[in-house]
Amino acid sequence: TVYKKKFSTQHDTFQQFLAWGETFLSDINEIDMQLANPADIYSNLADIKEMETSFGKEKLSENQQKYIQFYLHLYPLYVQFNQELAEQNAGYEGAIYKNVAQHIAEYALHHPYKRYIFAGFHTLSPSEMQILEYYHQHREAELFFDLDQFYAETYTPLIKKFRDRLRLQELHWTGNYYATIPKNIEVVGASKAMSQIYYAIEKLNQIEKEQGNLNHTALVFADESLLLPFLHAYDCSQANLTMGYPLSATPTYNLLQTLLETAKNGNRFMEIQGSNQFLHYHKDILTFFRNPLIINHFFQNQEKHTSFINHLIQSNKIFFTNEDFDSQTFHYPLLQGNGKNILHHILHFFQELFARCIENTLDYYTVNLINQQLISATETLNIFEEEESIELSTIEFLLNNKLKHLTIPLKGNPSEGLQIMGLLETRTLDFNNIILLSVNEGILPTGKSSNSLILFDVKLHFGLPTYQYKDSVFAYHFFRLLQRASQIILIYNTDSSSALAEKSRFINQLEFEINLQKLTNISLISKTISILPKQSHSRHPIEIAKTVDIIKKLTNFQYSPSSLSNYINCPLQFYLKNIEKIEPVKDVSENVEKNVIGNVIHKILDVIIQECKQLPFDQFEKIIKEKIAKIEILIIDQFQQEEDIAGQDLSRGRLFLAITIVKQSLVMYLTFLIKEMRETPFEILDTEIQLSHTLNIRNIPIKLTGTADRIDFRNHLITILDYKTGKVDKRFLKCKSIEEIFSDKNYQKLMQLLHYAFLYQHDNSRKTSRKTKDIVCGIIGFEEMHKELSNTLLLPDIPKIEESNELITEEILIEFESCLVQLLEEILDRDLPFRQTENRDHCNYCDFRNICRK
Repeated sequence: TVYKKKFSTQHDTFQQFLAWGETFLSDINEIDMQLANPADIYSNLADIKEMETSFGKEKLSENQQKYIQFYLHLYPLYVQFNQELAEQNAGYEGAIYKNVAQHIAEYALHHPYKRYIFAGFHTLSPSEMQILEYYHQHREAELFFDLDQFYAETYTPLIKKFRDRLRLQELHWTGNYYATIPKNIEVVGASKAMSQIYYAIEKLNQIEKEQGNLNHTALVFADESLLLPFLHAYDCSQANLTMGYPLSATPTYNLLQTLLETAKNGNRFMEIQGSNQFLHYHKDILTFFRNPLIINHFFQNQEKHTSFINHLIQSNKIFFTNEDFDSQTFHYPLLQGNGKNILHHILHFFQELFARCIENTLDYYTVNLINQQLISATETLNIFEEEESIELSTIEFLLNNKLKHLTIPLKGNPSEGLQIMGLLETRTLDFNNIILLSVNEGILPTGKSSNSLILFDVKLHFGLPTYQYKDSVFAYHFFRLLQRASQIILIYNTDSSSALAEKSRFINQLEFEINLQKLTNISLISKTISILPKQSHSRHPIEIAKTVDIIKKLTNFQYSPSSLSNYINCPLQFYLKNIEKIEPVKDVSENVEKNVIGNVIHKILDVIIQECKQLPFDQFEKIIKEKIAKIEILIIDQFQQEEDIAGQDLSRGRLFLAITIVKQSLVMYLTFLIKEMRETPFEILDTEIQLSHTLNIRNIPIKLTGTADRIDFRNHLITILDYKTGKVDKRFLKCKSIEEIFSDKNYQKLMQLLHYAFLYQHDNSRKTSRKTKDIVCGIIGFEEMHKELSNTLLLPDIPKIEESNELITEEILIEFESCLVQLLEEILDRDLPFRQTENRDHCNYCDFRNICRK
């Protein structure tokens, strides 16, 4: 309000104000706590900024002038803000401390106690020091400190300020614990967070076994984000968590974040499309309806929830409207438009959710916490006029600001059992056994970063706290915590992917002082470890024995090239996918899978070429050109018939791109086909031709099948062609031996061509009676065609060919049949179970990797 009255411009928004407003409040709080002169500080700061901006420039731009004006306005803003607060008899923490320090004699009259004790203090701001000094001089206040001679002078310079300013003869409770208490200190480097956690658990189990309990043990997290993985890895039923359980780790918080994300995405889509219709992104909707609170409080049972989710997935929509999932049980919150409206609807939804929660449950407690913060945020926004627009990002900022530090208190015994805490919770407490995690530079201490508008040099000059001051505070907490402990384990992260892989300077200082002071009662060892999580049980390989029922299924199965490739890739995958026909869990497919693009191209080419076949050869070119002119209509019609994308909008997103790619590919290939026919006329015999043949394997008739995309008669030879829209690696169209094709999945496309050739030569039921001694097989590679048109037709290179590498001779097919029989005999072998592949690379894209877990 103060800023808007006198200092803002008409272009300022609340969101722009938030970018610096909170930092400004933090700065002035610090200035007042330190009893510093704000006029001098902001005057110096403005002078420095003006000099930096205008140095060497004759004329400043409008933005540069605004930049300087911003810093010139900070002190007047400070003055005006404090004046208006004083009129309301209110103030922020720093202002109140400053006021009390300046009028301490007056305030002290309200507390006529006989004895005053200040205990456990380590550092005080000048305003606090002034208050304490008054009580020490005028009320004979006693001061108790908790220090050790080991670090009293070196690492606690602020204590020296106490003594000098208050003229203390001695500091009570300054001990010599480091020199007198035997200590075993382990400094352990562990890679990544979980290695730290598992090593800490190992030491906890060891301490409990040796001492009978963990009553005198503290597990301390310098990085509090390790708490959650630790809770999942260790039984904390008998532990006391002073840190509390973070609200941000609960389904209730996740539900709020899902609604905010849905609102952001929906409004973004509206803006992109220039539409008034709010669209819900399918991932946001499924995340919302899969949240445990929604399942438990808005659906009668699990079956109804599963049915509802399946209905959403089967609709295969990328975007939903409210009408798609609005039900009689509850109304999904409206998330469109102004941030204040969105907040209102989210609050209404959470109030409805709260009414459904059972009292004294975790859901009841967490939903109530969220409700309170939503109400608080709503009250905060009431200062704005009704017509004033508030951005959604502002709502998100306010909520996250209120929620990020909230925790759920957990029941525990503070005097018995393991104590789990952050470093700041350890203040004034002592333990025999200390395990401290993430003792890394940049975490302990936190480093040089400081969110402030005031420059470091200005802070230093005027005595404001800098990162050096904060480092000294954490140094005191660290050394004080260890002073009475006898067993100390300091663990730091050696992995540099997420943090600085360097142990804290406090560890180096500890080692240095132990050696300098020659403390023989302290044993310090350093080591680096790598711990993998212990498996709860050994993982046995999966084997499926071939029962009578399975053998029956195997004998009745029709073996295609793709199913045989699956077996070569992984026998277990073949059994699950081809024999038991287990399909992966279906989800909304936002990506256009390659098989969809392949299906569309195959079907359109089949339609075009079948029509061409009915006409004389000299009309081919005319018909194909007519089809090219109408190709987009054909493509859209075919896409709409594809089950995986039925019902989706083809005019935008990845589907639109897929249509464009298919159009380019078809036009390019059909143009290439016209060129081929002009240069070397050939006859197209058939497309999508079904081929089959039966082999006797151990006196069992086994049917082989395959569908050839196209069969031509070229240069007096049968030519079998296969369309491939994906990548074709030409290296694997060439092999050293036929056996190699049956042992390596990379030769899948080559085996498929040989399979078609074998079936064609032995299939007496094929539609055409045309027959040649040798066969040519090839791949029409659409991806290769985009790179270079001459690469459109890719031919294999098979060994033992004398006349031409393009020919599939009878000799090759005989050898192929021999290898094929061996493979089928292996599949039908009753004594050979279906096993997992030995090659882990084959598991990367397998649909069953979550079952197999190889």
